[in-house]
Amino acid sequence: MRNLSSTDNRNKKVGFFQGKEWCIALEKNFGYKIYYLESRKSAFPVALVRSRIFGNRLVSLPFSDSSGPYGTPEDVDLLLKKLVAVSETEDIDFVEVRDPGKIYYSLFEKHGFIKRDDYVTFVIDLKNKEETLLQNMEKRVRNDINKSGRSGLKIIEATSKEHLHSFYSIYSKTMKRLGSPPQSFRFFFSIWNMFDEGGRIKIYLVEHEKKYIAGGLFIYDKKSIHYSYGCSLSSYSRLRAPDFLIWHVISKGIKEGFESFCFGRTRRDSGVFKYKKGWGGELKVTPYFYLFKNKILDQRQETKYKHFSRLWARYMPESIAKLVGPWLIRQIG
Repeated sequence: MRNLSSTDNRNKKVGFFQGKEWCIALEKNFGYKIYYLESRKSAFPVALVRSRIFGNRLVSLPFSDSSGPYGTPEDVDLLLKKLVAVSETEDIDFVEVRDPGKIYYSLFEKHGFIKRDDYVTFVIDLKNKEETLLQNMEKRVRNDINKSGRSGLKIIEATSKEHLHSFYSIYSKTMKRLGSPPQSFRFFFSIWNMFDEGGRIKIYLVEHEKKYIAGGLFIYDKKSIHYSYGCSLSSYSRLRAPDFLIWHVISKGIKEGFESFCFGRTRRDSGVFKYKKGWGGELKVTPYFYLFKNKILDQRQETKYKHFSRLWARYMPESIAKLVGPWLIRQIG
């Protein structure tokens, strides 16, 4: 395992979530043990996630939609052997690799991994003109974008810790409403500090009449923009602030030469699937590969704990959620 103190996110072959800087962020904020497996110019980052609730796993990588190895197939074959060997030394239930490169699928299957298609995403081609993208959208999305443009909304890019606190206030309320445990403020402040230089992470706020009502965190990975976290105040839903923000980022991305906008993972049976589909992007399956050891994952955690999610949304005070949520989400990964 190579020293994580050096960085390689500038390498054009390395995705945002594959670079050592993201591993450093995971190590710093969650205390995960990181295995950064290497062979020549290839690498495979993996984190050990321990939990008495959800089980112990090796994950590539927590809080990412797409990770896994990078490099030549020959090197990746060697790295998979190393990963299997690591899995024998740790008391884990399974190994999970999230949406690795398609060229490696056969290698994963060769080493006993099982492919599952629990998640999909929608990708918008930013090489098209704005007019084309608007035509590809469902009518309801075009109408919401037009409505938001007449609502007196303003986009503010986060440049201070105070902006981050405003974003986090909206985010924590959103997560409470959705019944999901929130990340900590420390996590957002940490990754914003780490990746804001060079524009690899941007956090935006939507302002209405001098009040922040929505926000979003976007990851800029080479020529792609990834919608990572979104939040909004339900009392202002009529203004369509999230649509206003997403369209702003897409439009700006076109002008700046980005080639794609990714909405992030979602399940086909989720409420946000229809919303994301309406933007007219291409449906892309994002397969996960599993090597089961002590336990077979019969269904995703968020599906298994739907009842708990409803109870969290209904009864958990926001102040307690901010304290308990980061502890819980660390175990989810």
